[in-house]
Amino acid sequence: MKAPVMLVIGLIVGIVVGFGAGYVVAPSGTGATVTVTTTKTSTATTTQPMESISMGVVMWWHHDEGTWSPSHARAIEALKEKYNLEVTYIEETGIQDVESIIRTAAGQYDVVYVETDEFSEATKTVAQAFPDTYFIQEWEANRLNSNDFPSNVICLNAFNVGQLHFLLGAAAGLVTQTDQLGILLAIPGARLYRTVANPYKYGALHSNPNITVTSVEMNAYSDPIKARDSMVSFAEAGIDVVFVNQDDWSATLEAAIQGMYTIQEYIDITPYYPDAMIGCAVWDWQIPLDHALEAISSGTFGEFRAQNWELMLNLEDGSLRIPTWGTVVTEEIQDYIAELRQDIINGTVTVPDITTWES
Repeated sequence: MKAPVMLVIGLIVGIVVGFGAGYVVAPSGTGATVTVTTTKTSTATTTQPMESISMGVVMWWHHDEGTWSPSHARAIEALKEKYNLEVTYIEETGIQDVESIIRTAAGQYDVVYVETDEFSEATKTVAQAFPDTYFIQEWEANRLNSNDFPSNVICLNAFNVGQLHFLLGAAAGLVTQTDQLGILLAIPGARLYRTVANPYKYGALHSNPNITVTSVEMNAYSDPIKARDSMVSFAEAGIDVVFVNQDDWSATLEAAIQGMYTIQEYIDITPYYPDAMIGCAVWDWQIPLDHALEAISSGTFGEFRAQNWELMLNLEDGSLRIPTWGTVVTEEIQDYIAELRQDIINGTVTVPDITTWES
């Protein structure tokens, strides 16, 4: 999902001395940085149940900062006890180093979890070289065939996330008092036009044909200064609801000051800002990850993967959902969105699949 272009807002001090190509990691539940010492103990070809699973999680940012990386960390932490996971977070992974980092992890852990499909080419290369290691790869660009990745890779696929953004666009269309909506789009391009910008716009048009949507292209996954400045400009232009396709909370902080409303994604932060948010588009990786880990733990990975090379996030099982509504969203609007959700599931409403943007 993300290329590692985020501003470094803190100083992390550690000793980089890892095995092979070194890297800094943060063990689950601590704030310290240490070197990897975990030893790989099992193989992807095993047919025996596993009593514990060691997992190296390759992250573009930090497991406890922002919204994207924590969405993956929360899923892993929720399943930690169930599968006796021994987790190491490998953070601040640079695109120039990712293949060597994944390669090192593949030699040390039972499972390598790669949280962004920006790293997928490196995963493919390393997975071929380490057939006895399991890989779990985030994906969202398209639907996959069984041979798109090596047979020891399962993808958690968010291809359908536009359906969730459509629902939140529809809610925005009903909440707005000015019929003017905004969007802070992280990285412009066909993917985010298809999964974020257009579903949000056409969802709003579905509920309110009078709306207009203005997009500001951020060219970064996190730029707090530009985000807050853009929110001020939106407010001055009469825009009162903004979809925030960013990995930090700065736009919502400014929305609270300006008397505006935001929608954010990945994790649910609405309870922190109930009066400044419509809701959040939550990507819950726990649900598909549970299936993948069950196959690994039970020793049935090969059989399972033959039928499940991609595990889809979707509206039906709640892995794509809006957990909490802001105070501005009435029960009537919530009922409308619930019915629209079911219409999308049933196929009576189709979310447009458009890869270009016209405001």
